[in-house]
Amino acid sequence: MKFFLTLFLLALCSAFSSAQAQFDPRELTLDEQLGLSEPEEKQETPEEKKERLANRYYNGCMANPTPVLPSSAQEALCGCASVGMQNDMSLKEIEGLYTSVPKSADYRQKFLTEIYGNCLKYPMRTFILDNCMDNKKFRREVAEHREVCECAADTTGRYFNKMGPTLMLGSLQGDWDSPDPLMNVIEHYEFKRVMSGYLQRCVQIHVFGLR
Repeated sequence: MKFFLTLFLLALCSAFSSAQAQFDPRELTLDEQLGLSEPEEKQETPEEKKERLANRYYNGCMANPTPVLPSSAQEALCGCASVGMQNDMSLKEIEGLYTSVPKSADYRQKFLTEIYGNCLKYPMRTFILDNCMDNKKFRREVAEHREVCECAADTTGRYFNKMGPTLMLGSLQGDWDSPDPLMNVIEHYEFKRVMSGYLQRCVQIHVFGLR
């Protein structure tokens, strides 16, 4: 009987030791659970910090939409700029967008021209197509209005694919704190000139058959 009792106790102790080995201690100390001390924050890696700041920009961009854009186009613009910030800017440059440092203006110029400016092709196609299709007089008088509008949107979008940074640079004219850079571009004379030229060319092609 004693022999079997001894075996049972040994087995019980073995199971207890095994359970102890698998036990995962609580992350917070008792002081931290009681609120007597703050939990120690995990140190961010540079890439994690870049991702956090890029997400912060995305959320701010979505919370401050350009009035003339539908939500899908705004999301495309903010998402593109956020990804570009994370991929094409250093952590030092991104931090300089949020904290005033001697080169903050240079970092903002880089972001608004090389990053944001290269994303304009996404919302501008939608903006031009929507505005063209919403023109009731044009739709009433031009049977081929859809073909013309899509042509104008596509060609202007391709133009922005190449010239977005240049147009952004010209429209902002050194104002790197503009609350809505896209509206600066839309209201700039160069954009109106380009859009008007492509619209006329698309009318010639799709209405009058002039290739």
